[in-house]
Amino acid sequence: GDNSESQEQDTETDYSDDEKLTARQHVEIRVRKSGKVHIDIDRIRKFTNKIGNDGIVHYFNLEAIEPAIPFYHGTSCLQKLPIQFSIATRNGANSKITQCDYTSDLQRDPRLGFIEQFLKITEDKGIIVVYEKNSVIEYLQELQGLFNAKYAVAIRERISRIIDLYQPIKSRHYYHPDIRGDESLERLAACLLPDYPKELASLSLKSRAAVTHLMEMMQHKGFHYRQVAIKAISEYGDFKTHTMIRVVDQLSVLSKKKGRKSETD
Repeated sequence: GDNSESQEQDTETDYSDDEKLTARQHVEIRVRKSGKVHIDIDRIRKFTNKIGNDGIVHYFNLEAIEPAIPFYHGTSCLQKLPIQFSIATRNGANSKITQCDYTSDLQRDPRLGFIEQFLKITEDKGIIVVYEKNSVIEYLQELQGLFNAKYAVAIRERISRIIDLYQPIKSRHYYHPDIRGDESLERLAACLLPDYPKELASLSLKSRAAVTHLMEMMQHKGFHYRQVAIKAISEYGDFKTHTMIRVVDQLSVLSKKKGRKSETD
């Protein structure tokens, strides 16, 4: 009775107390209550301007394994080893996309081949766009430490060029009511892209599980199974890099709206 009503009033008071809520939380609550999309057009414009429309841009995704039993000399139990990457490259917003991939067959330590191919493909001065840069940088810094004498300078230079596509969501410059705590690339794409298959939005964890299974096939099965797994993992990486491109393009469209802030249906 009275107690529950009082609790509801206290909760509402907490939600509206500027001193207790961060800017991110204010956006989340407003979107949840209104059911409308929050777009900070000015901030989105600044973000897309950093990527630009004219120069070379590499869209980069990597995949890794965590073997319980160390495969290679100098590795430890459950150490994350990057074994695959996909890079989709554009030189201008309207140019043809060039796709490059690297996937180790796991017959030897994959890290040297991984970093050599990554550095070769990105040796120009193009921007490198990733989703959730902290994990990507962590992998690159570990490789930097491993190959310090030979590749440290080049790896640091690549890290300096990274732009995080996750930033607009993390900072709540764009927030959709359907995100609901799932900030994966798949969920973002489903919110932004009208023709993106909605069922894929809930598949980020399932996709991760499938990739993990494919990597296990590569480790334990014969040649044929490894080839099937390599092809499937590469296709998954290619899909993610092309999804990044489409998300950036749609954010660029939103950034051209008039005004500083907008909430739309």
